[in-house]
Amino acid sequence: ERPAVSSPSSASVALRVVRAVFGLRRAARVLPSTPSTQASVKPKPKRGPPPPATVAEARERLDVDVKEEDWGVRNAAILALPELLASLAINHPEAFQKELDALGPLLTSQLADLRSAIVRTACEIVQELATVHGTAVSSLVAHVLHQLMHNLSLLKVFAAPSATTASVSLSLA
Repeated sequence: ERPAVSSPSSASVALRVVRAVFGLRRAARVLPSTPSTQASVKPKPKRGPPPPATVAEARERLDVDVKEEDWGVRNAAILALPELLASLAINHPEAFQKELDALGPLLTSQLADLRSAIVRTACEIVQELATVHGTAVSSLVAHVLHQLMHNLSLLKVFAAPSATTASVSLSLA
């Protein structure tokens, strides 16, 4: 008797199509949800707002309906995400996926921000999450990919970080 084969999600099918268009291959060396200390982007120690203590607090700071005018607060929230998500990925994979689904639209709005520092930070963090967690972040990549492509095609200042993030995220997720 043959084991049941699950059908691929629409997000994974979309990622395969985009990979094919860009001629990218998935990196075989990345295991999903396996944190790597070497790939971590560490925020530079400096004065500014304290980082959020939880993913929920980070989401609150990034919420588009209550958009924080102080871009430093949003930047600190974005920079804190890899560390906050790492323990969830290991200890609570279901909660990790739910948080990624909730963060997708929030990070997309940050990638559409007019402040280039926010866009660059969001690109770096999406890249780091894809590098560290591999295919586990494919739902997040599916959320942000359209904004990365928009940045690449229309906004010169965001083109390089957006292209790099799209390429890395697609090849690893």
